[in-house]
Amino acid sequence: MPPNWAKIVGAAGMTPAHGGVSRSTVRLVRAIPWTTISLVAILTVALATGTLAHPPSPELLKNAGFSLEQVRAGDVWQLFTANYIVDHPNAMLSSLVLVAVMVGAYEYRYGVRWTVVVWFAGTLAATLIAVPIWHVAVVAFDGTPVSAVATAEVGSSAACWCAAGAWLGWPSVWYGRVRVLAALAIGALVTLLIVHHTFTDLEHLVAFGTGALFFGALHLRTQPRVRDVGWDTAGIGYVLSALLGLLVISLAFIAADGWLFPAQIAGGSALVGISLPMLLRDRRLQIALVLAVSLLVSLTQLNVWIALVAGAAVACLWVDHRQVGRIGRAGHPGAGLSEEPQPAPNGRRGTAEVRR
Repeated sequence: MPPNWAKIVGAAGMTPAHGGVSRSTVRLVRAIPWTTISLVAILTVALATGTLAHPPSPELLKNAGFSLEQVRAGDVWQLFTANYIVDHPNAMLSSLVLVAVMVGAYEYRYGVRWTVVVWFAGTLAATLIAVPIWHVAVVAFDGTPVSAVATAEVGSSAACWCAAGAWLGWPSVWYGRVRVLAALAIGALVTLLIVHHTFTDLEHLVAFGTGALFFGALHLRTQPRVRDVGWDTAGIGYVLSALLGLLVISLAFIAADGWLFPAQIAGGSALVGISLPMLLRDRRLQIALVLAVSLLVSLTQLNVWIALVAGAAVACLWVDHRQVGRIGRAGHPGAGLSEEPQPAPNGRRGTAEVRR
């Protein structure tokens, strides 16, 4: 770098970091809200694909939309493109408003990292959970197969409703205005489902429930003397375990038959259930269940995504189990726990120091 340029950069506080990228640039990029990035991306994709003037073409839906067919074919990467395509020009304004309000409110409270997870988890959960529910309901009446409802869809509405449910949180902590907002949201989603009878309305309701029941449970911090589950190996392990459970349930409707069908449904439901942080704290038992359900699925088909998600979940849970073990062996069994302040030796209120 030339000397004069180095002085200018140094005076501006833009000292280069590793790889030639300045620290201020890194801080600037990290400071950009995910909501802003998503809004810009939606507008950019609409201009590039022409969906501001006409609905997306069948080719665009096939190559960038997301459904259960993409999970079966291994094209899960399309999950990362579906949220940025608007399904109709008339829906552009409402899509931008929903993203700005719902996703923006969630990001303001919980930060960008959780927002990224909720942004894609809402679409994924809506597909994996809504398809089996819709399939069971439709088959009970006219025998329509799964492929008739598992068409590729686009749009960010499911992600927005998932963020709204996660912002409201676990239902037991709804109170005051939050309870009123939750009642209005649920009432509107149920009414639209009853009136329209569309698969999209069911997806919105499922996404909202995923946000409130799953992510609301992850954000719950009311249990004393219990280690919080945040953005660490435990939190990632919980999310991956639930994702594995949803994949198992969805694939059961495609390939499982005989006794394997109820077994996979039960195994997938168990994985989703234990992923709620207040239901199971034993990492070894959770790891054993993940491996057992994965082996059960392998009896019907070898799915690479099942193997990848199960492996990642086991790795995260095992690392967390080892970390807790080291904390206990070090003589600090309470380290990392949500502890109430203890009286200090000097009589003042604070956390007592461990003297060696």
